[in-house]
Amino acid sequence: MNDNNKLKIKQRIHNLKKRKIIFETNHNAYKKLFENFKDTTLFQKAKIIASYYSIKDEIQTIDFNNNIITSGKILCLPVVKADNNFLIFRKYTKDQKLVEGKYQIMEPDENSLAITPDLILAPCVAFDTFGYRLGYGGGYYDRTINYLKSKSNKFETSIIAFSHQEVEKVFVDENDQKLNYILTEKNFRKIIN
Repeated sequence: MNDNNKLKIKQRIHNLKKRKIIFETNHNAYKKLFENFKDTTLFQKAKIIASYYSIKDEIQTIDFNNNIITSGKILCLPVVKADNNFLIFRKYTKDQKLVEGKYQIMEPDENSLAITPDLILAPCVAFDTFGYRLGYGGGYYDRTINYLKSKSNKFETSIIAFSHQEVEKVFVDENDQKLNYILTEKNFRKIIN
């Protein structure tokens, strides 16, 4: 294991503890997410939005996802398949039952249509102002974004997080993908290159 990987692991452990404290003291932050997002050009232009089902002490996305659907957008959620090293996005509707997938994350079942989003919203453990996110270490979002780029798919990406999850610099390697936007309970902003 190289020094950068060691630094990433240390940063992940530290920021998981930090996020738990943020969640406990600010668990209602999710109520502002959609307010900060709904009037943006990015949201208005998007037709198929890939969000996620929040777990543990991630900023809650259940209401956020329902608001996306109510707004007339097509919502899809990520699915981790055992034989794939990237995510598949399946269509999700409010009345649809979710099943427990890999890593105990709720996801649409195999009967749901697999679709390609034009906007991917990604969770994180931490993020920086440059658009890099620190995930859980599985690399699924990074590989998926890289794969979709290789297929010349036109899509945008945004981090979703508590504002206090921002760090000065996320330790990255050649596999880490830079995202285009950051959405928090405080604001929505475009990453300046």
